[in-house]
Amino acid sequence: MSRPAGGISRRAHRGAGGLRSLIGSGSPFFKNENNRLGLPVVVRGPVPYTGVGTREKRARGEEALLGELEGRARRRLGTYLRRLRQASGWTLEDLVRIVERQGGRLSVSTLHRIECGKSALPLETISLVARSLGVALSEIDERLQALRGTAVNRPAVRDAEGALATARRLAGEGRFWDALACLDAVLEGDDAPARLDPDVEARVHLARSYCHRKLRHYELSLAAAGRVLRREGVSEEPVVQALLLHLEVHAMRGDFLRARVYAEHCRGRIEGLGTSARAYGWLTLGILEFKQERWGEALACFDRAQDLYRELGAALEMARAEVLRAECLHRTGRRHAGLRLVEQGRQRAEALRGWEVVVLARFYQGDMAVRDGARARAEACFRAARDVARRAGLTNDLFVAWYRLWELGRAFADSSLERRARRVLLRMLRRVER
Repeated sequence: MSRPAGGISRRAHRGAGGLRSLIGSGSPFFKNENNRLGLPVVVRGPVPYTGVGTREKRARGEEALLGELEGRARRRLGTYLRRLRQASGWTLEDLVRIVERQGGRLSVSTLHRIECGKSALPLETISLVARSLGVALSEIDERLQALRGTAVNRPAVRDAEGALATARRLAGEGRFWDALACLDAVLEGDDAPARLDPDVEARVHLARSYCHRKLRHYELSLAAAGRVLRREGVSEEPVVQALLLHLEVHAMRGDFLRARVYAEHCRGRIEGLGTSARAYGWLTLGILEFKQERWGEALACFDRAQDLYRELGAALEMARAEVLRAECLHRTGRRHAGLRLVEQGRQRAEALRGWEVVVLARFYQGDMAVRDGARARAEACFRAARDVARRAGLTNDLFVAWYRLWELGRAFADSSLERRARRVLLRMLRRVER
C-alpha cells in the first residue's frame, strides 16, 4: 500500500510532536504489510473500560472524573516544569534545541501546551522535557504519583497479595490508573523494602511496568522493570520477566538492536522458569522476530507459546498466539492454513469477549485479503475491526481501523472510501491536538 501522504501524515506527526518514541500502531502487535504505519496514536485520558451495560455506564462516569483530575495533575506538573525552565534562564526555543541534542523532537507550540497542562501527549514525552531541564526521571515519577494521588481512591490495605490481585482485575478491565494506585499503595512508606519479600516487591514492580507499558509510558515502564533488576535477593523468574519487559518495550519502540541484546540474555534462561513465565517468554521472543519480519523464527516461538498456553488452559492468550501464528503461516506461503487458523483464533477470542484479540484477528484477516487481491473481503474485515473497536471503546484500534480503510481506498482507487476515512481520521487527530 502507498505511503501516508498529505494532511493526515503531517497532522499526525505535528499532533504528537514528532517524537520517534510515539511512532507506532494502535496494537502492540499490528503493523501493515510493508511495516510503514508511521502515525502516532495517542489515547486521551484514561484507557477506556471495555465492559457493557450498567457497569460500562458507571465506568464512563469514573473515567470522566479521572480525566478531570488527571488534567489538574498535568497542569500542576506543567507549572512545575515552566518554573524550572525560567529558573534556568531558558526560552522555549532554547529548550527545543536542548531536547533535539538529546535525540528528541518537540515544537515550541508543543512545549507551550505541556507547560499549560493542555498537552494530550503520553507522560514519557513530558519526562523528556524534564530530563532536558536536569530533573531525574525518578523525581518526575514520584511527583506524578503524588499529583495523581487525588485522582484515584488509594486502598488503605497494604497487603501486597491482595493489591496484586486487585490490580490484576483492574488492569484486565482496562483501568490501568486504578491498578497503578493499588500497586503504589503497597510501596508507600520508607519501610517498604524491609516489609516486603524481594520476590513480592518484584512482582509489584513488574505489574507497574505492565500498566505503564499499556498506557504507553515507555520510560516509566522501563524504570519499574529496572527496579526488579537492581533489587537484591530476587529469584530468577522475576528477573527474566523484567528482561522480557525491557525486550518488549524496546521492540515496540522500534529499537531492535537493544531488544536483541535483551533477547540473548533471556533465550537460554526461559526453559528453567514456570509454565506461565515460559509461555510469556516465548510469546515475547516471537513478537520480536515478528516485528522484524523473520516469519520462520517467529512461527517457532509462537508454536511453543501456544502449546504452553494450552497446557495452562489460558484460552485468550492461546487465541492471541493462534492469530499471530496464522499471519506467519500466510506470509510463508501456507495461505489456506493461515486463513483457517486466524478465523479459529478470532472465534475463540470472541467467545471469551477478548475484544483486543478480535480486532487484531480482523486486521490480519484484512491484510491477508489485501495480499490475495480480495478487495471486498479486506474492506469487510477492516469495517468489522472498526465496529468492534467502537463498541469496546478501543480508541487506538478504532483509529488504526479507519487508517487501514483509508489505505485500502487509496490502494484500490476508491475515492469515496478514501475521502470518508480521511475526514474521520482528521477529526480524530484534531481531538488529540486540543
